[in-house]
Amino acid sequence: MSETGQAGRRYKHVNALASAVATTIDLAGMSAELRRALLAAALRLDVEATRQIIAQVREFDPAAAAQLEAWVNEYRYDRILALCDDGERDQTAD
Repeated sequence: MSETGQAGRRYKHVNALASAVATTIDLAGMSAELRRALLAAALRLDVEATRQIIAQVREFDPAAAAQLEAWVNEYRYDRILALCDDGERDQTAD
């Protein structure tokens, strides 16, 4: 198999894993406004803005805030983006 084929499959596998991990956090307690702010900060890779939003999340969901903080520390904004994307889809499905 070509290197390109393997890399493409590996990329899809990593994205699927990131999405699966991201869905372990429940955004039900997060307002749409806060979720949009988190999404915007993550898209900009803005560490400080993301941490400020996580501080707000910590007030109502300490466990989710801890996981989000870990992802920021690991520069795993892909997981935060997947989480926000999944939350938006869940909200529009209602």
